[in-house]
Amino acid sequence: MTFGPEGKVARLEILWRRLKRDAAYRTATAEEFMEWIRNGKAVLDDAGMEDFDWSSARKITVNHVTPYYYGREHDVVQDWAYPFAMLEATVETRTTNQTVYLCCPIIDESKTGK
Repeated sequence: MTFGPEGKVARLEILWRRLKRDAAYRTATAEEFMEWIRNGKAVLDDAGMEDFDWSSARKITVNHVTPYYYGREHDVVQDWAYPFAMLEATVETRTTNQTVYLCCPIIDESKTGK
């Protein structure tokens, strides 16, 4: 999307890929999300948080889950898409509460089903 004068849309380009479903997988439960966070399957997606002291975390509360598909730029050939979830969570420490964003798998590829 390109904006022109006065914030009006000057150009809109939509790319729709011809992807087909490879297989059906069951989506993760709330308990599985928490297990994956504990086991390190969730990745911190927050610039400036590299030095966050996870050992000081006393409690993690997931506030919001947004599903996404990993995708490439519009001019790159892509024949697959991988689903993941962006978890907005509050990490309580001894001294403060910190909002963090975690990228986490949304399916367990070892468990098929609907």
